[in-house]
Amino acid sequence: MKDLYWVGIKESDIDGCKDLYEGSITILGSGKNRNVSYSSTTDERINHNDIKNLSKVTEWINNTLLKILDNNSNAKFMFYNQRSMYEYDENIRKNSICCNEKELIDSINNKFFMRDWMKNYVPVLDYKYCTGLEILSKEIKEQLVVQAKNSNGGSDTFLLNSKTINNIKLNKDELYCVSRYCEKNIPINIHCIISEKEISLFPSLIQVIRANNTISSRGCDFIEYRKVENEIKEKVEKYSLEVCKQLQQKGYLGICGIDYIIYEDEVYFMEVNPRFQSSTNVLNMALSENNQKTLNELCIRAFNNESIQISKIDVNYSKYIFEEDDFINELKVPCYKMQADGFDKNQKIISGAYKYSCIYNKNICKIVDNSYIEI
Repeated sequence: MKDLYWVGIKESDIDGCKDLYEGSITILGSGKNRNVSYSSTTDERINHNDIKNLSKVTEWINNTLLKILDNNSNAKFMFYNQRSMYEYDENIRKNSICCNEKELIDSINNKFFMRDWMKNYVPVLDYKYCTGLEILSKEIKEQLVVQAKNSNGGSDTFLLNSKTINNIKLNKDELYCVSRYCEKNIPINIHCIISEKEISLFPSLIQVIRANNTISSRGCDFIEYRKVENEIKEKVEKYSLEVCKQLQQKGYLGICGIDYIIYEDEVYFMEVNPRFQSSTNVLNMALSENNQKTLNELCIRAFNNESIQISKIDVNYSKYIFEEDDFINELKVPCYKMQADGFDKNQKIISGAYKYSCIYNKNICKIVDNSYIEI
């Protein structure tokens, strides 16, 4: 689309819909083929989930977008994470599309608010709020999930047990949401598009999770999700429609992702991500192959109050994200496509930084006993 630029984390996030954009401005990328990236400019790959790294990147993106506007006053920007738009110069905000009101985005990003809200409509695991001091002063008798109010990408979501308690840094005065860790669960996610009058749900996926001191997503598997029991799949769709209806009534438009876990034959709501997701490009590849509009196009249509309906499709892909601290060098499944995003082993790679990802045309995980997954 003429004069429209993508602003996001990885260059590969728009695989399947690059022709929609004049160019891309990303944290991680090749710096080629109409991409401008922080990593190729500075020769450094940061951990984009670590808030300590974000201030210098925000400044770099802000200056880069202002330069684009200086050269093209008609330039428009579309964001992977719409909330980030509010961190930039007013002229950038005026020339941005597909963004909801800041207050609405912040309320959805607030994990406490969303659990308190959604427990009235869909199943939510029991939880309570405790300060960091209260958590650390109690005897740990079972594994717990401890989550900060605005955790993102696995940051500030901790797996707490007798072994990890000495390695986890909690703010003693900060309030955290604490719930029991359901060890045998299947984490899942679904993409949704919401317009003023319509709601579209897309094929669900299994999230490949790494649980160490923190809990973070390392990949997705659309293929293995097909083995989930039909009764559970029906619940996922039913609950997702209800969550989207609630968001729609608040005036939310565009894309979002909803996280659940399957545990003991029930589906439990975890959170809503009011943004694109690392699995979006996998879904977009399948949409493009089936001559359907991509999620990026449908997001624009949602804000323009145009139809967001598509035909039913299967997504025959899975994806694994390799990061600097990953103990897995490669999977047993042959790689269908590597997304390098400008990765060079000679770059300075910050601890926990994204290196590259691989897409597979086979499942990379396996559901065991209908209760948990193995890679």
